[in-house]
Amino acid sequence: MLAIVCSIGLLSAAGNAAAVDLVAAVGHDLAPASGYVIMPVDGQYLIDLDASRGTRVGDLISVIKPGERVVHPVTGKILGSLDEVTAVLKVTRVKNGYSYAEVVDEREKISNGAVCRRFSALSAALVGGDREFYDALRKALPDLEWQGQFVAGEQPEVDLVFALTGDTLNLMDARGGRVRGYDLKLFDAVPTKKAKTGAPPPVVPTPAPRVTSVPVPAPVPVPVVKGSLQTAPAGRGVVDYGRFGNLGELAERVRMAAFHRAGKDLLMATVDGKSLRVYRVTDGPRLVGETRVGKGVVQPLTVAWWQPQANGRLFLVVSGAEEDDRNYGNEVYTRMAGAVIEWRDGKLVPVVNRLRWFLGSYDRDGDGRPEILLGQRFDLDTTYGKVAALSLDGSSLKETPVPFELPQEFTVPGSLMADLTGDGKPEVVVVRHGYLSIFAGKKKLYQSSEQMGGSLDSLTYDTNPGSVDLLHRTVNFEVPPAVADIDGDGVLELVALAAEGNSIKIQGLFPSIEKSWVAVVKFRNGLFEKGRLPGDRENPLQGVWAERGRVLVVESRTSSQLKQAGSSYLLQFVFDQKQ
Repeated sequence: MLAIVCSIGLLSAAGNAAAVDLVAAVGHDLAPASGYVIMPVDGQYLIDLDASRGTRVGDLISVIKPGERVVHPVTGKILGSLDEVTAVLKVTRVKNGYSYAEVVDEREKISNGAVCRRFSALSAALVGGDREFYDALRKALPDLEWQGQFVAGEQPEVDLVFALTGDTLNLMDARGGRVRGYDLKLFDAVPTKKAKTGAPPPVVPTPAPRVTSVPVPAPVPVPVVKGSLQTAPAGRGVVDYGRFGNLGELAERVRMAAFHRAGKDLLMATVDGKSLRVYRVTDGPRLVGETRVGKGVVQPLTVAWWQPQANGRLFLVVSGAEEDDRNYGNEVYTRMAGAVIEWRDGKLVPVVNRLRWFLGSYDRDGDGRPEILLGQRFDLDTTYGKVAALSLDGSSLKETPVPFELPQEFTVPGSLMADLTGDGKPEVVVVRHGYLSIFAGKKKLYQSSEQMGGSLDSLTYDTNPGSVDLLHRTVNFEVPPAVADIDGDGVLELVALAAEGNSIKIQGLFPSIEKSWVAVVKFRNGLFEKGRLPGDRENPLQGVWAERGRVLVVESRTSSQLKQAGSSYLLQFVFDQKQ
């Protein structure tokens, strides 16, 4: 064991609130997940665990050989099995649907289809700390095989070492390689702070909020299901909002939908991989505009409304893909292409095409008008490259530096800007790799638990066009959240889509969604709380809109994953006035 531990300070987990929060964060961060070894690739192994299952670079994965069943001699009940760890892997890269993992310890040859488990059945030990802290870790991580607590200078021969040095808890593998690191000073019971490693913020009980009656928009001549705003007991942060009703069927299987309030009308734009459509959804979906996105954009993937001037021209910005035909059709590659299209008097008029950007619009001043247009360069190696502010200059876009701070994790797809904390400054919200994160400038204020996002919208492209052995990458585009004071208490709610599904995804198509729902995040009493709208769906949700008294979502139903056929529906939730 190569880990070297310096002076270790004692820490009472029972008497120190920061230590309690630290242990809770570690327990969440290292939650077990089961999967399978897919196959060996270039000296590593592919496993079917990805970010949607909590997997991150550095995670330790045990490869399991099932053993003899343990059967109770009297009752005949199966109590478990004598499984054996045959290898330990360490995740090096996380992709959509799978991850790469290198061998840390191989005791038997690893076979395809072998069971593997994240942070489970590994031998573990604590170096430093005190007995109470050790017991707290054992309780938080029961799937590890704990071998005891050791003092400074000792080097236990285990798969995973928890080394407490001063205010830092480091996790190391059997070779002394760092797995995780936690700074105790960031777990000081201040709700909006969190550890640099992505662990959730400490959960601090808060009183149940006062329930406020909500004025509902004028009734619409379509069936709706009403609900009410209810709160769970203090501190649980669970909000029950009701169920959704169906407003009507759409013309296509929507890949992404975007909404815009234009006076009394509510407009919705959709893309389905072929066409761009505009609906008026004030009183149910009514198709009012449609066009095929041409001149290079053969597969529109994302869409957003953009209105740079108050009461000015209204645009739709589309990010898509085009086919790059080389060598007289013998080589065809896929790359990003974008377009700006004006919505003018019920017509869709092309303005700019073949833009090498991911395009997205943002309402930073909270007036309901998405006045800011950002573009993010398409990068073959990292997918998401440089971000710039864009403005319309005749029939082209002018590029200027972004006039405000953006976090390093920022991506144009799946992001939103809004003043969620009420401090007069907009926060940045990013949905990526199954997590929803909230930033103030570059400082991360909040990160959700897994299962946020879950879009069927994806693109597969070649990372090394022209090479003999092509390498493919698949990227998923998450639906941006919506924001509104939906319950009328003067505080904005962040409404985001969430899903869970099979960990094995079909490359080049989209994730297999088993269940989806609508999550609600709210800043209250100095803490971001997460709840959900009840009424789980069996299909992906590809668009969301929120306003005072109601929430709309677009559900896309898939009849065939291989043909990508199906239909879509516009669903609505309306709050009950009676509380």
